[in-house]
Amino acid sequence: MENETPKFSAKPTSKGPIIAAVVVLVVIIALFVGITIFLFANPETAAVLRDISLILLALGTLIIALLGMVLVVGLVYLTLKLNDLIDFLQFRIAPLLEKANDTAAIANDTVRTVHSRVTVVSDEAVKPVVNVLSTVSAAKAVIKTLFIRNPRTQK
Repeated sequence: MENETPKFSAKPTSKGPIIAAVVVLVVIIALFVGITIFLFANPETAAVLRDISLILLALGTLIIALLGMVLVVGLVYLTLKLNDLIDFLQFRIAPLLEKANDTAAIANDTVRTVHSRVTVVSDEAVKPVVNVLSTVSAAKAVIKTLFIRNPRTQK
């Protein structure tokens, strides 16, 4: 079976969603018109609903104002904590880093000194001893070869 890619067209395949949206829109408009006519016919009910909606609007405004204040307090708190962190980094960590750099420089100097001393000891003490021992070993080998007979040839 081959994979067939679906072909898209500008025409909708189903008109159900469009019809449902139009019906919902007509119902909303009808409710709005009906409520408006009812409120014009009953001014006492409209006044009560107006008062209730004003109270709800005031409560919403109060809640938004309280949330704004909480947000401002939180931002001030975070700013102060950020300032404390910057002071800590500036006055506590920076000197420690400077001391660490100084220690690293001293360690680097020590490594250079040790390297130079090892090179001097190697050149002045170890190489002559190795040369003498290798010469003695070569002389022994030459003497063995010249003066000691091979056991196979004695038979």
